[in-house]
Amino acid sequence: MKKKNLIIFGNGKHADTILCEINFSKYDLLGFVIDRDNEYLLTNKNEKISLDKVLNKKTYAFIAVGNNKTRKKIFNNFQKFKNLQWISIISKNSFIQKKVTVGLGTIIMPGVVINTESRIGNNCIINSSCVVEHHSTVGENTHLCPGVKLGGNTSIGKDCFIGMSAVIANNIVVGDNTIIGSQSFLNKNAEKNSSYYGIPAKKKSKK
Repeated sequence: MKKKNLIIFGNGKHADTILCEINFSKYDLLGFVIDRDNEYLLTNKNEKISLDKVLNKKTYAFIAVGNNKTRKKIFNNFQKFKNLQWISIISKNSFIQKKVTVGLGTIIMPGVVINTESRIGNNCIINSSCVVEHHSTVGENTHLCPGVKLGGNTSIGKDCFIGMSAVIANNIVVGDNTIIGSQSFLNKNAEKNSSYYGIPAKKKSKK
């Protein structure tokens, strides 16, 4: 079977973890897009070529960038290229039950457990050893840091950042663009565009 051409946006330390999870029996890595304006591809032969030239034919891509805002900007800006198709990466060392939906451009890292009828949006990072319980939803462009635990039937909005080892109780709703601090325990709904910290987590006051 002919391999599919793949490009990676970013080449930092987060990208190193992504490369460990890609099935290279399926994809041929052409190189990395690392310039500020995302206009050039640095090939495996260390050649710099125009990205427009690469995208003249069908190409697969993944954004290996940890920052939510940067990842979202790249994802949205390249939607216009009809020949580019985002891939999802699911670690062989994760456990995904039946009836789970994983969006395009999303990474599911090792040790993750996602239980039945949960939905993970586009362009998300579900980091190492996270648990997403049954019937939960994670909105697009959200990052669940390592060790996050979501109870059953929880709803995490778009553009959220859930810190390392945070726990969110069953049936909780977290609004869009919200931060839940590391090791926090959230047992009440969280408003959009807000930050919550502590055990139990409380909304951070604006100064």
